[in-house]
Amino acid sequence: MLNNPEWASEEEWNIYAWFGFAMQEAQAIEQMLLVIIVALDMENGEFPREENRWSILYDKFGRLTLGQLLSRIRKHSVFSESLENNIERAVITRNELAHAFFLPNSHNGEESATITFQKKLMDAASLFSNLKPQLEDIMGELLFNLAIERDAAEKQVAVLIDNKI
Repeated sequence: MLNNPEWASEEEWNIYAWFGFAMQEAQAIEQMLLVIIVALDMENGEFPREENRWSILYDKFGRLTLGQLLSRIRKHSVFSESLENNIERAVITRNELAHAFFLPNSHNGEESATITFQKKLMDAASLFSNLKPQLEDIMGELLFNLAIERDAAEKQVAVLIDNKI
């Protein structure tokens, strides 16, 4: 049924594809903010570096929402005002997508809903994608300062993901 061309038009399939891509990019931003807040807490001595406590750190921060992560990071003043404003826009955009994008009448009065839907999704994906390089730089610097090598961190994250699935 789902692959039945009569179920949805090509334009509608494109909307679903863009929605999936935009949400994937939003999830990447959320995970980067999670790594940044964990690194900031480790850097401030809240968790000793020599103790490999990735699971405890994930349990402490992994359930925070995107907005909660941003609020915690703001206390550390590591982002420029411009970057912080763009992340705030990303939080608002992500929440609109996740909680209201497909609600009936959420796009009332618009001439061509599919074109408008697709443009909104493309703009959202672009916003999220453009944040990634900046967050990667901050994340990399923090991890480097903690003397955490990328390979070691990726192995620990892989173990965490395997244990949570």
